[in-house]
Amino acid sequence: MFYFSVFRTVFDIRDELHLDNIFIFYFIKEVEERFKRKICSYINGVCERCQLRNICMFPKNFLYEVWYGKPNFMITSPKYLNENLTEGKKLKIDFVMLNEAVDSFRLLEEAIKESCKEANFSNLIYEGVYNYNVFADSLEDIDFLSPFPKYRLQEFLELRSGVRKVKLKIFPSFLNLSVDFNNVSNDGIKFFLFKEIFNRVSEIFEEDIQFPNSIELNVKKLQWKRLNYEDFLLKKSVDKFKNYNFFSGEFIIEGNLSSIWYILEFIQTFGIGRLTNYGFGKVKLIKLI
Repeated sequence: MFYFSVFRTVFDIRDELHLDNIFIFYFIKEVEERFKRKICSYINGVCERCQLRNICMFPKNFLYEVWYGKPNFMITSPKYLNENLTEGKKLKIDFVMLNEAVDSFRLLEEAIKESCKEANFSNLIYEGVYNYNVFADSLEDIDFLSPFPKYRLQEFLELRSGVRKVKLKIFPSFLNLSVDFNNVSNDGIKFFLFKEIFNRVSEIFEEDIQFPNSIELNVKKLQWKRLNYEDFLLKKSVDKFKNYNFFSGEFIIEGNLSSIWYILEFIQTFGIGRLTNYGFGKVKLIKLI
């Protein structure tokens, strides 16, 4: 991965909205389905783009290799989770796009606008989108007629170094692992979590990344719970999501962090990405030393 962009979408609230991970989860599912239809739409079984019946090379190459094959599309958790938002509040959701996916944001924005018109999400009023400048920590207007700004990943990550002790705070996040959480110790959970994080980052950087043995991981607070879904959507089943879990917790990480600092910075900036299914894993690094 060489470059990325962060698009901050802003929504107004109509009436009142209870915002939780479940609402965001289904909202993103709706956006995703609409986006896929924009990428490749069939009429009578024939793809409009390549005129092939039943099989289409465009979504095969684009959707699965660029969009799904690698975590090029991530979503960070919004600020107001598990709160009742009233009229006048602003909801902000960041969409992080890497490499080729950056240039697809125009279609994604159309899908976001359309999703807000669905009855289940009618309390969200799409206001607009900004580019988040990670170097200046500022929002900038987007010119949709010009190429989107792209930031080089390595340049961003090299700005951070020299920290020896951090607290990694993980906010409530979706995780889909085939693990019996009722019979797993904290050490076992820690192993699964960091194994998945490093596997995902290895895929992103396309290199084998191992967690150094010299670094200690101390669990300060870790909780695992199974989500109890309620079918809050109108006439839609949630059966296929019943096996999802979420976790939250804090880790103290101590040692010479130079070799993995870019990984810690990466998962903080971009969430844990597809480890948490749709990038809901919001992570905060607190520098202690």
